[in-house]
Amino acid sequence: TDLGFRRDSILTARVDLTAERYRENDPVWALLRRTTDEIAALPGVRGVALEGPGLPTGGWYQAHFTPDGAPSDAEQVVARRHHVTPGYLGTLGIRLLAGRDLSTDDVPGGPRAIVVSERLAKQAWPGESAIGKQLRSIGPTQTPWTVVGVAGEVSHSGLDPEASQIADVYISVYQSPPRSPALVTAFVRTSADAATL
Repeated sequence: TDLGFRRDSILTARVDLTAERYRENDPVWALLRRTTDEIAALPGVRGVALEGPGLPTGGWYQAHFTPDGAPSDAEQVVARRHHVTPGYLGTLGIRLLAGRDLSTDDVPGGPRAIVVSERLAKQAWPGESAIGKQLRSIGPTQTPWTVVGVAGEVSHSGLDPEASQIADVYISVYQSPPRSPALVTAFVRTSADAATL
């Protein structure tokens, strides 16, 4: 079964950030940067990325958006929201269909970048390119996110056919709201047998 990502030569580890010292963003961001830098420097590592909460877990964050250009009475777009570090799609071997992956340029305070799944792009802007379009978060802030990439479909919840019909969005952990994510999975792509690392 094609799950939408490469399962070979991948090592995973769960990191729990629910401790009191990680209640604010800065210590979380510092830990994530240090973790990815140190793992990337290990011999045999070809790529490293972090995601909250991590696939495939059956659990995920839900997000509601309004696409730009949609009429006021248009239905909201519902998606699984994945908080990821730069290079996530490449590390997991998720197909990039248009645009770019999230990068180190997507920083706190900068323009908010988002990668959407092909399903969401077709749902929000049928027959059009999603690149450069905006999604607005539903809520008091109405935060706008600019689409920088379109990714292939991934079975984030295993083989559950109902869950596979849900769209996905990927945003940088460095542009995420406070205390999100609290649980993170590290994905390490290796050049040899992952067990040896």
